Amino acid sequence: WLIHGHLSLGDTRFDRGNVWQYFVYEFLPNHSSFSQNDLLNACTETFPILSSAALQKLVRLVLNTYIDGQAIAKNRFLILNQKQYSTGQSDLSNPYTVGYLLAKTWERDFQSRQAVLVDEIIDTERGLASLLGVNQEQLRQHLDILATHSLIEQRSAKPHLSTLKPPLREAGESSYQVYRCWETPIELLKKAYEADQATPNQPLSKALEGILQDSDDDVPDFSQFLEWASGLIPQPGDIRLEIGLAS
Repeated sequence: WLIHGHLSLGDTRFDRGNVWQYFVYEFLPNHSSFSQNDLLNACTETFPILSSAALQKLVRLVLNTYIDGQAIAKNRFLILNQKQYSTGQSDLSNPYTVGYLLAKTWERDFQSRQAVLVDEIIDTERGLASLLGVNQEQLRQHLDILATHSLIEQRSAKPHLSTLKPPLREAGESSYQVYRCWETPIELLKKAYEADQATPNQPLSKALEGILQDSDDDVPDFSQFLEWASGLIPQPGDIRLEIGLAS
C-alpha cells in the first residue's frame, strides 16, 4: 500500500508519464471490470502524444505491478481472472495503513487544516476512495473504523459555540466533521508497520526480543544470538553456517 500510495499520489496532471494517476483516479472509478485492451484503448485516447509501443509497455507495467506476486499483488487492489481485471476487493484490514493514506491525501488536499467535512474527503476529485479502490459507502465504513482506533474524531457539523470543540457525531448523522488525530503522516506509517503481521521482519524481530535491545547502552549478546540462529540451520553443528547467518 505504501508503494501504491506513492505511485498514485504524485503529480496528477495528465501529461507524459502520468498514466499511473490516470489509471487510478480516472479509469478505475468508471471501470470496475475491464480487459488490458480496454485500458490500452482508453490510454490511447487520453495520451495521444505517446506512441503505441510506449503505451503498450506502460499498460503492461501498471497492470503487472498489481498482479505479480513479486510486486504488490498482496494489497488486492486489482484482481485478474480469465484475462479480466476487476476492482473492489482491496485488502484494507490494517486501519493504520488506511490512516496513513488518509493523512497523505489530507496533506495534499487540506494542508494544515485540523478538521474538514466528511463530504470533502469523500467527494474530493482524485481522493481517498479512488486511492483505496472502494466506493463512497465503503469509504464511510473505513472512516468509522479509523474513529474506533482514535486515528480521527467524528464530530457534529451542527452550529456550536466557537470557543468549544463540537460534540461527537450523533448516531445517524451523515454529515459531520472529521478531526485528524495525527501530527504527521509518518507516525501513522510507523504504526501501520507495527500492526502488519505480514511485514517481512516481524517474525524475526519478535523472535529476537530479549536478545537485541533498543537501548544504545546495551550491547547485544552475540552468544545468545548464535544459539538462537543455530535453530534455523538444517544441519546443526556446522559452525560455518552459523557464522555466515550471524554475519
